[in-house]
Amino acid sequence: NWGVNMAADGELSGYAWGENIGWIRFCQTYGKPAVNTSDGAFSGHAWGENIGWISLNGSSPDYGVRTMAFDAAPQGTPHWWLDHHRVTENHDAGDGVPAWRKYVMDTDPNVIGDYLRITSISNSPAGTTTVAYTPASTRRYYTLKRREVLTDGAWSNVIGHIAVSGEGGEHIVQDDSGAASRMFYTIGVTTEP
Repeated sequence: NWGVNMAADGELSGYAWGENIGWIRFCQTYGKPAVNTSDGAFSGHAWGENIGWISLNGSSPDYGVRTMAFDAAPQGTPHWWLDHHRVTENHDAGDGVPAWRKYVMDTDPNVIGDYLRITSISNSPAGTTTVAYTPASTRRYYTLKRREVLTDGAWSNVIGHIAVSGEGGEHIVQDDSGAASRMFYTIGVTTEP
């Protein structure tokens, strides 16, 4: 019953041992210790019975400890995330979506069908198109894109729907441009705005 564990969102829990200071407790209830899963920077506090509270995000000294876990594999997936899910970047659960893409989508690489997708598109007589997609992670940013011809031309961003933070679950957006009688849509997702 010892060791410091990191959850997928970077929260730390458990115990560490220091030869000169004894046990150090990482507890979400009180200190909310965490590691930023993008850059490896620590935040929050840990408790040592013999030394009291330990600030993990002080600027003097800087506790920005990093390990190779925060370095990225060739497609940009952090090693900690691959280790957490016990996969390689090219792992495919059987749905044709490799693990590195599921990292970008913030979905589980071991679950078939757990990937970002448009669930519905509907048009109104007034020229408004409503697009619903899921899952919209609170840790990702989404851009609604469109084009008139599916096989030709570049996707253009829909104004007002560029790098929008996800709200969790299904997200519904509207394209009010009404520019063409036929339009194709896709959703872009990024880990940073």
